[in-house]
Amino acid sequence: LQVTSLWSESLSENVRLRVTTYGIRTVEHNGGLDAYLLKTRDEKLSTNAQRVKRRIKQALSKEVAA
Repeated sequence: LQVTSLWSESLSENVRLRVTTYGIRTVEHNGGLDAYLLKTRDEKLSTNAQRVKRRIKQALSKEVAA
């Protein structure tokens, strides 16, 4: 496991997560952190990743409302 910073486009900030090298490749393959988290079921995500996913959903809903 590695602690790494991944860019979230909807949050416009780096998010530090503890992921495997395979996880980093998977995130990049799926088009970035936002796309990966929104596509992945909550049961497969860590508690921290679920929090980031909720923040991303809130940011996207604010964008749509504006």
